[in-house]
Amino acid sequence: LPLLENVYWKELLILIFVWIAFLSFQISK
Repeated sequence: LPLLENVYWKELLILIFVWIAFLSFQISK
């Protein structure tokens, strides 16, 4: 299902974005 894949990729991108933001926050500390 294309819709299911879209939701999956969106959640994956959000997860990666949050992880990168968390890492840069830890580094800037």
